[in-house]
Amino acid sequence: MENFNRLNDKYFKFLFANPDYKDLLIGFVNDVLDNTPKNVERLPPVVDLVYSDREAVPQSVLDKTPRFDVMARTFDNRKLHIEVQVAYDANLLPRLM
Repeated sequence: MENFNRLNDKYFKFLFANPDYKDLLIGFVNDVLDNTPKNVERLPPVVDLVYSDREAVPQSVLDKTPRFDVMARTFDNRKLHIEVQVAYDANLLPRLM
């Protein structure tokens, strides 16, 4: 198990994108949100998840096709896309915006 990649897509989906374990992902996301730096707007807690297989169209032919498998809904009805980033991406913030 020493070489087991916990960010492996199948493992991550089994653990976090499985409706049977919805409470695990809600708890994890809320823990992350609770640790938001003080100078950054805090989001309300996540109260529900929606599991789907949706794809977004990339902005250019060089971009990858993002898949949003899990959508979260916050206490005030904001919708968040849940995604794991496994490698450093200098363009992550502009891509997310």
